[in-house]
Parts: sequence; C-alpha cells; structure tokens
Amino acid sequence: MAEYLVDPDDPEEYRRAMLERQFVFYCAVGAMGFLVDAAVLWLILHFTELGPLVARLLSYLGAATTTWMLHRHLTFPAARRHRKVRQWLAFVVVNGAGAAPQLWHLCTSRSLCRFLR
Repeated sequence: MAEYLVDPDDPEEYRRAMLERQFVFYCAVGAMGFLVDAAVLWLILHFTELGPLVARLLSYLGAATTTWMLHRHLTFPAARRHRKVRQWLAFVVVNGAGAAPQLWHLCTSRSLCRFLR
C-alpha cells in the first residue's frame, strides 16, 4: 500500500498542503524573476549601446514575462484557462506599478548626477 504525505481523504489537510506548495512555488518564481531581471539588465548594458533606462525597461519586461509564465504554469495552474494576452497585459501593468518607483528613481538620479557635474 502506498503511503501518502497528505491524506487525500482529509480536505483541510489537502488544502493546507496545496497552499504550502503554492507558497514555495511563488517564492521560487519570484527568485527566478529576479535572476532573469539581473541577467538581462547586465547583458544589455555590457553587450549593447542601449542606455540604462532602455535596458531597465527591457529587463523588467523579460522578468515580468518569465514570472507570469511560470506563475501561470506552476503556481496558479487554474489561471491557464484565462486568455493569455489579456492576462499578461494585466500582470505587466499591475507589476509595473511596483516597478515604476524604481524606474523613476533611476531616471531622476541619472538626471541629478548630470546636473551636478
């Protein structure tokens, strides 16, 4: 007889186990998004003539797309039944609200540094 880590006949235990799994995936996907963001930013800054603002925008889009895709397939698999483009746009816009202060800081600090020279 197979031994289960979670009793499939206990809905509360199963629900808790699924929430724990979801939390682990959520954290792992966030870490992966950070790595993608940092890697894309570094690659663009070191191998192209694009400036830091464009590089930051592109790295954000790469990281947001990666985390959206991984969340869609791993963390929240029920979300796969929703329309992809609409869901991606909503994800990027909502996450962009969190990225906007960082981008604003990058713009103003670079402008201030040029002004003070």
